[in-house]
Amino acid sequence: MKYKKFAQCNGAPCSFNATLGECQCDCNEDLTYGSSCQYGFNETNVKLGSIIADGVAQYRYHNNESQINFLNEQLGSKLENLTDLRPYISCNIDFSHYLAEISQGRWLCVGFCLSDPDYCNQHGECLNEKSGPVCQCYESFLKSYHGPQCDLFHWGAGFYAILFGCLSAGLLLLIIIVIVIVDILEICWFDFQEDKLECTVWKTMCLCQMKSALEHFGRA
Repeated sequence: MKYKKFAQCNGAPCSFNATLGECQCDCNEDLTYGSSCQYGFNETNVKLGSIIADGVAQYRYHNNESQINFLNEQLGSKLENLTDLRPYISCNIDFSHYLAEISQGRWLCVGFCLSDPDYCNQHGECLNEKSGPVCQCYESFLKSYHGPQCDLFHWGAGFYAILFGCLSAGLLLLIIIVIVIVDILEICWFDFQEDKLECTVWKTMCLCQMKSALEHFGRA
């Protein structure tokens, strides 16, 4: 069973799914896609009735000057190629910003996203919505883009996690190096003090021996 739900399916019919207990949109395979038929394909066939040309036809005429002038002057010339149809073609679809273009030897209605591939600045996916093009900006662990046309940039949480992790590791390494240097200096200072004390002791012993020797020599 099919129902019309223009608000939910953007003008496309929907079918009630008894298993899921809900209505599912039946998008036009040549025009829209998405769970609510909210996006339009970049290329779609020209709808019936999109080629509109004013025409004048006369099936019988009398052999008189007025009828001959009509044929010669007012009937117009024949079409030479596809481009001659441009004045008569319009993309009469529910989605805006579609333009008529020739592709592979036929007229197609081309979405704005295809006409302007740089609309999202190569930082997001361009989607044709009813109101016009919209951008779904790319996001990753390290960086993400935002803004109407993905023209703004900021680093993601992953970048800051890596940055602070590296800074923390660097700070920890610096602390370890400082501790090692301080320990080495303390060891060197302790050895120096021991050497200095030992040298002082030896000097004192030498002076004492000399003094004893001189005193002994004086008595003699």
